[in-house]
Amino acid sequence: MTEKEIRQWMLEEVASDKWWLSIDNKLEDEPLTLAEAADRVRDLRGYQVDLLHDSQFHTKNRPWVTFDTSSVLTPEEREAVRARRIRKMGGSTYLQLFCVLGILAVLGGFYLFRTGQEFFARDDSGENNSLNEVFAKLDQGDYSSSDYLPKLPATIAVSGRLIYVVNKSKKDWEWISLELKGNSGGYHYKISSTVAPNETIQIPIREFVKDGEIYPYQEGPPTSITIEVPGYRILEERFESVSGANAR
Repeated sequence: MTEKEIRQWMLEEVASDKWWLSIDNKLEDEPLTLAEAADRVRDLRGYQVDLLHDSQFHTKNRPWVTFDTSSVLTPEEREAVRARRIRKMGGSTYLQLFCVLGILAVLGGFYLFRTGQEFFARDDSGENNSLNEVFAKLDQGDYSSSDYLPKLPATIAVSGRLIYVVNKSKKDWEWISLELKGNSGGYHYKISSTVAPNETIQIPIREFVKDGEIYPYQEGPPTSITIEVPGYRILEERFESVSGANAR
């Protein structure tokens, strides 16, 4: 695909501008913007250059697209593609937008109405029925405090014998506790230093230990990793090895 075709796809799908770049099946360490990726391969000829959108990185069969390195745009041409897309938004597009907003407003009003009904539905004792149910479940152990924590925003990948973790949140991580799993159970590693937003950390697999022994990579690559960060739900990711010829 050409850079222009990819940009048009991003505009039509309202997709984020984050792409993984592979040059001759060698994966870059972190995602790039389309402009950064295109400028990096502008003068490459005779190389296999592929791109993968960040939202599809963890899919089982990654839909890589072959990038035409002769199609790299100038900054002015990139701006022209965006401007043409804006001009194409006619009256029908805005009408559809207003219809969607109207439907959302109706649904929101209905939700608030139902919530208000539930809040004011009180029994003879004056207590809120729904709150009583919640407290009863808490007493029975049906709820856990971790159920109400937000999902951990992170990008995780394994390449060769390195684990990559990217902080995709908007605040610092105070510490990270990781458990790497393979054929021989779980191996642990903890980072006590702060990880800033958008910071990428690289952890050699040999740093993961269990009972004083390092991860036995000779038994096979890791199959999953569990990450714990304060203030978020524990995140578990399963992955395939991404290294060299297996980068796709």
